[in-house]
Amino acid sequence: MKIAALLAGLIGIILVGCSNDLPTGVEQPQIIDATSATAAADALAATRTANDVQEKVAATLRASTQTTAPPDPTTESASTLSKVLDQVLPLSEDHYSKGTYYAKDGQYENAIQEFDQAIQLDPDHAKAYYNRGASYFYLGQDQTAINDYTMAIQLDPDHYGAYNNRGISYSNLGQYATAINDYTKAIQLNPDYVNAYYNRGTSHSDLGQYQTAINDYTKAIQLNPDDANAYNNRGTSHSDLGQYQTAINDYTKAIQLNPDDADAYSNRGVSYSNLGQDLTAINDYTKAIQLNPDDADAYNNRGVSYENLGQYQTAINDYTKAIQLDPYDASAYYNRGISYSALGQDQTAINDYTKAIQLDPYDAGAYYRRGIAYRNLGQYQTANADDAITCLLESSYC
Repeated sequence: MKIAALLAGLIGIILVGCSNDLPTGVEQPQIIDATSATAAADALAATRTANDVQEKVAATLRASTQTTAPPDPTTESASTLSKVLDQVLPLSEDHYSKGTYYAKDGQYENAIQEFDQAIQLDPDHAKAYYNRGASYFYLGQDQTAINDYTMAIQLDPDHYGAYNNRGISYSNLGQYATAINDYTKAIQLNPDYVNAYYNRGTSHSDLGQYQTAINDYTKAIQLNPDDANAYNNRGTSHSDLGQYQTAINDYTKAIQLNPDDADAYSNRGVSYSNLGQDLTAINDYTKAIQLNPDDADAYNNRGVSYENLGQYQTAINDYTKAIQLDPYDASAYYNRGISYSALGQDQTAINDYTKAIQLDPYDAGAYYRRGIAYRNLGQYQTANADDAITCLLESSYC
């Protein structure tokens, strides 16, 4: 029987990092002279540096404000440039503020358009790059988000939030070591940045470095003792190390801090099951399902515990529900096949093992058990073929 993966992750962390720079309100746009503002904006759109911006704005204004008796170029053009910059930069902030409003409202495409305008008017606007990166993140465009975070860091090397968020996007792309480097830099810039410790712990866990992950989660908990997610993830790392009772303690603390945390109940159930306490595990899985009726893993894992208790039909019901919620979960088909085999329904079990193999062609256990079912039906040649594949995939079965 296969228990579904424990639940841990970066969910929600980006919001904390992003909100540091998202104002709670939006200022009303300023009304400026349309002619000079349009000309200035057109000139700024073609610029690449702040110095280029100033030179091209000045050139545009000199061309549009020439008179038959031009004023002294030194004093008058400098004065005009100052006035236009006083208009253009607030205009950039207006777009930035609109962008933050859209981002906080979940309108990320609109937010990106506003941040585009803010950056076009002020190419050195680090926060606009940062928040545009966050918007791209929410749209699932992690590489584009990384590009924007990188630009924000170039403009503001001490922006620890940008390092943290870039680390999240690297993690989403499976580049865990690179993510760890970014989280570490964020921590160097802000040693009390709890999110960076939490996220770095998650990346260490993804790399199988469970004790190092535990160290980071512990630091996050020291900085924020009410962080239920940190307790949940630390519990998962303890579980990965086979320290099930310690894991249960952490999951219990997570539940105390957040009684509606379905993941913590589900994960605690896994640890109870690993300790042979299946009735207690069932209670936790049931609570997880009550909190999240669409949790396929909780149904699958509860089925495993019912199966351990010999309640095969009840287990089949749970596996069936798990499959309905997630038709691509090979383990649910595999587990249901075991229960059908236990009830003597070998052909039905074969169907489930076959589906599990289709979804996961390298599942030696599914070949092994299907071979047994074929042999029970007297189909020895087919059983021998499955046995041969089993041995190729996993010699411990032979």
